[in-house]
Amino acid sequence: MLMNEVRAELFLRRLPPEVRSSLDPKQEAAIRSAAGGRATTSHPVDIRLSMPLPWGRFYLAITAGHDRRNPARRARDRHLRPFTTTGNSLFFGIFVGSFCLLLLSVLLFYDAIASVIVGG
Repeated sequence: MLMNEVRAELFLRRLPPEVRSSLDPKQEAAIRSAAGGRATTSHPVDIRLSMPLPWGRFYLAITAGHDRRNPARRARDRHLRPFTTTGNSLFFGIFVGSFCLLLLSVLLFYDAIASVIVGG
């Protein structure tokens, strides 16, 4: 099932049963078309990972591309999804810490190889 079909089906399921049962096939098709007819364009960068952890399954999604949202929607999104949250801070700290440990490991490895080559 395509994402547009899934969106349309979820929309129809949220309708009260008496309303949904009163729809004729033409009306239901029109609602499916309107509810699921969102333009789907791919992002130049679209990375989605799912990681099983001992306490549950987590996902990471990174997307990037041209921002086509209007200024009002950007302002609403900034208000609804602030950048400075505890989760974002923890993620950023772990990411920077991991990068520093990786860099330190590479430098120590390079130093060990260089001392063997020069000293040996």
